[in-house]
Amino acid sequence: MSEIHQAQVLAALEPEVAIFDYDDTLEKHLEPASPQIAAALKGAVDNGVDVAILTDRPFERRHEKDV
Repeated sequence: MSEIHQAQVLAALEPEVAIFDYDDTLEKHLEPASPQIAAALKGAVDNGVDVAILTDRPFERRHEKDV
């Protein structure tokens, strides 16, 4: 998302809080945040939005197929 588009979206929505799922939503599972994602999250924070990142990935495997 370009900085101009980001500003337009934030201005139109005026969110107070933004909550994102990390694994396979913001980034692929076990991948670090890309510079673009980091910049977008920072942009939200810089515009007064409280940002939270959640995940449902357990610290320990619950099922045999879990990574």
